[in-house]
Amino acid sequence: MKTWKQSHFFNVVAILAIFFTLTACGRNDGTSTGGGTDPALNGTWILDNYKVEDREETTCTNGVFQTSSDNFPSRTRKGTYTTNGDEITIQVTHVGTNGSLNLVIGQLYTKDEKMAAYEACIRDVGIPEEKIPEWVQEYDSEISDTYFKCKYTYSVVGDTLTFRSVILPSVKWTYSKIK
Repeated sequence: MKTWKQSHFFNVVAILAIFFTLTACGRNDGTSTGGGTDPALNGTWILDNYKVEDREETTCTNGVFQTSSDNFPSRTRKGTYTTNGDEITIQVTHVGTNGSLNLVIGQLYTKDEKMAAYEACIRDVGIPEEKIPEWVQEYDSEISDTYFKCKYTYSVVGDTLTFRSVILPSVKWTYSKIK
């Protein structure tokens, strides 16, 4: 089992990957309404200056997004989004896996599905029954950050999207629409 520091590192890396990929689902052209989705968001976006081998694509379709990465299946995410003015709210509902816990690489899992797989896995390896609730609780806190809900600001000019962190507005990422 990974140490807490290793698990925390991988959670931070996953969250940063989400920041860089999920934010490509926004538009600020005055057509979005409060709590709605703008059909102009539909399409596929990539983060500019990404190395080809690390490239991730985010596809948005009518309030649903999916981020995919051939080289990093555990970075794959799926969820929903709504827009209001220059803000987008993203809810991650499914995440990919690297094949751990006997989960299938390339398939997306809800938090409950990952939790059930983890519990089955630790039972299979013989963790004492009285320790299972403690282990399950620890794993729950480790993966909770990957199933998050966040708000960002964005603007779109042509096929270029600029994303800004609400918390740190000086931090921005630029995306290009490819489809």
